[in-house]
Amino acid sequence: MKGRSQGLDQEALQKCSALSKRIIERFIDEFGSERCQDITGYLLSDPAQYRKWLENGGKEKCIDLVKSVTLFSAEIMKSIGKD
Repeated sequence: MKGRSQGLDQEALQKCSALSKRIIERFIDEFGSERCQDITGYLLSDPAQYRKWLENGGKEKCIDLVKSVTLFSAEIMKSIGKD
């Protein structure tokens, strides 16, 4: 295992960056943005808006979003070597 003190594996770093970019692009395609406020319609750092978000089922909606992202991220990662 290599740490930063031993240098970075540039090829592995490039592959990881490419996968990350694909995941982010897919996320934006699916949800329209990568920003919680854009997706939820609430500014979650504002206590009043956070309460409204909770009251309107925001937590459950975000759990569903995380499930979806986990599945398509796994799908993208499985594709390594198939492209």
